[in-house]
Amino acid sequence: MITETALFFQFGIMMLLAFIGAGLAARFGQSVILGYIAVGALIGPYISITLFGYTYNGLIQNTDTVSYFAKMGLILLLFFVGLEFSVSKLKKTRTAATILAIFNFGIDMFLGILLGVLMRWPLEDAFFLAAIIGTGSSAVAAKTLMEIGKLTAPETDFIIGMSVVEDFIAMLLLTVAGGLTMTAGNAPASLWALLSGIGIFYMFFLLLAVFVIPRVVKHLDVIRSDEMFILFALGIVFISAALADALYVQSLIGAFFIGMVFAETSMTDRLKTKLMSMRDAFVAIFFVYFGMMMNPSVIIMVLPMIAFAVPLMLLSDIIITTSVAMLIGFPSRHAFFVGSTSAFRGAESMLFASVGGSSLGVAYAEQLYAIAGPFSLIMDLVALPVLKNSSKLVVKLSKYVPEYVRFCSLLISRTFSKLVMPQPLKIYGDAKRSTLPLWSFIVSCAVAIFLSFPFKIIPIGVALVSGYLAVRVLRKDLNSAISLINYANIGVPSSKGIPEILDLVIRLVSGLMITTVAVIAVSAVYIPASLVPIALYVLLMLYSMKSSYNALSRFTPLSSRTIGSRGLARQQSAGSLGVETPTVPFHNSGFRQGISLASRHSDKAGVGYIMTKPKVQKAKEFHDGIYPPPLK
Repeated sequence: MITETALFFQFGIMMLLAFIGAGLAARFGQSVILGYIAVGALIGPYISITLFGYTYNGLIQNTDTVSYFAKMGLILLLFFVGLEFSVSKLKKTRTAATILAIFNFGIDMFLGILLGVLMRWPLEDAFFLAAIIGTGSSAVAAKTLMEIGKLTAPETDFIIGMSVVEDFIAMLLLTVAGGLTMTAGNAPASLWALLSGIGIFYMFFLLLAVFVIPRVVKHLDVIRSDEMFILFALGIVFISAALADALYVQSLIGAFFIGMVFAETSMTDRLKTKLMSMRDAFVAIFFVYFGMMMNPSVIIMVLPMIAFAVPLMLLSDIIITTSVAMLIGFPSRHAFFVGSTSAFRGAESMLFASVGGSSLGVAYAEQLYAIAGPFSLIMDLVALPVLKNSSKLVVKLSKYVPEYVRFCSLLISRTFSKLVMPQPLKIYGDAKRSTLPLWSFIVSCAVAIFLSFPFKIIPIGVALVSGYLAVRVLRKDLNSAISLINYANIGVPSSKGIPEILDLVIRLVSGLMITTVAVIAVSAVYIPASLVPIALYVLLMLYSMKSSYNALSRFTPLSSRTIGSRGLARQQSAGSLGVETPTVPFHNSGFRQGISLASRHSDKAGVGYIMTKPKVQKAKEFHDGIYPPPLK
C-alpha cells in the first residue's frame, strides 16, 4: 500500500510537470493535451532509460490511485459534453447535421472495424479501434475554427450541429455495446440483466428530463452560495455516474446524460462557470494518466497500423464526407470545409482507448493506448493545413473529377438543397413524410449490426420494408418539388429534364439503402467481403451519372462553358450558403451585343445567361465566406 508521503509526492510532481509540459506545448503552438500525455509517458511505469550506468524507470510505478482521479476527470469531461448538447442548436441545422453525422460516423466506424479485422484483431478489439480512429473531436474542431477566425462562417452552425449529433451517437454506441465495456467487477449476470439495466437507465433519465428537472430547476436557482451549489452539482454528477454503473452502463454515460438533462435549463451557464476549473484540473490528470499507460515499445509495434489508419480516415473525412455534404446541398467550398473539420481528433479518441483498455475481453489494451495519442496528433497536424487551404484545394481537386460526375453532382445538390438545407421560404417542402420510414430504416440497420443470424433476419426485413416505403414517399415529395426548382441556369430545362433528374436521385437513395443492408448482411459472414456491394454501388452510380448526362444533353448542349474543369466549384461558390449560381438569366429580345464584361450563352428555348469572364469570376471564387477578401 502506498504511503501518505509517496501519495503527496506523486500528485505534487505530477501537477508541476503537467504545468511545465502544457506550457512547452503551448509555446510551440501545440495542444496542451500533447504536453500532458508526454509528461505521463516520461513519469509512468513503462519508461526505462539507461544513461551512464544509471537506469531511470519513471517516477510513478503504482498508478492505481491515479486511475481513480483520472476516471473522475473523464466523468466531469463527459458531463460538460452533455451540457453542450442543446436541442436549440439543432433546430436550424437538424436535418443536414444529422445526415452528415450519421454518414461521417458510420463510414469511419466501418472502415475502422475493417482495418482491425484485416490486422487479425478480435471483433471486440476492432470495435474500440474503430471508435478511437473514427470519433472526431468537437472541442479541437471548435478551437481550431476560433483560432483561424471562422466561427462566424455560414457552415459553422452545421459543423457544431454535426458534432453534437456525433457525440450523442458515440454515447449510444457505448451503451449498446455495454457487454464490451464492462470490467470484470461489474459484468452483468446475463444478457437480459444487461438489457433491463440499460432500459431502466434510459427510462430514468427520460423521466428526469421531461417531468422532474423542468419543475424543480426554479427552486435550485435560489442557491446563492457558490460552495453549496458546487457541492450539489458534484453530488448529482457522481450519483448519476454511480447509478449508470449499477445498471451495467458505463459511468461516463451517466455523467453525459445528466449533463444533457441540464443543457436546456437556466443553470447551464452557472454549472459551466463554477465547475470548469475543477474539470480542467481532473481532465489534466486523466491525460497524464493516459500517457502513463502508453508503452513506448508498443508504440513502435503499432506504427504500421497508424500508417494505414491516418490516410484511411483522411480519405473518409475529407473526401467522402465532403462528397456527402455537396450532394445534400452545400456549395463545394463549404462542403470541403465541413469535411476537413471532421478530420480532427482529440479527447474522444483517448476516451474510447481508456474504456477499451479497461474492458472485459479486450486482448489488445496496450495497443489501444499506444494508438490513440500518436494517431490523434498526426491527424490534427495534417487536418490543420488542409482546413486553412480548403478554398484552394477544392479547386485543384475538382479538376480530377470527370465532367459528367461534376454535372450530375450539381443536379443532385440543387435538388436536395431545397429539401435538406434551411430555406427562407417553405415553397419546396421538406420531405417530412419520409422521416418516419427513414428513421425506421436507420434504427433497424443499427439493431441488425449487433445481432447474429438468425436473429439478424428480422431487423434486416424491417429495414428493407422501411427503405421501400421511404423511397416511395420521397419520390412523391421530389416529384412535386423538382418542378419548382430552377435547373435552367445550370443548362437543364426543368420542363424536359424532370423525369431524368428524379430517376437519378431515386437511384442514388435506393441504391444506398440496398447497399447498406447488403453490407450488414455480408459483414456477419466475412467483414472484408462487404467491400463488394460498396464497389458495385459506386460503379452503378457512375454508370447512372453517365447515362443521365448523356440523356440530358439531348435537350441542351452541356458544354465546358457551363460545366467546365472548374465548373462545379464555380457554380457553387458565389456568395454564402443558399446562393445557387453566379449566372444571371436574360431573354434574347432586347439584349444588345457588345457587353464588355460578359459572354452570352443561349439555349434552344431562347433563354441565355450572362456568365462573367474568368478574371471577374476568379475574384468571386475566393469571396465565399470562408476566405473573405482583404480590406483595402
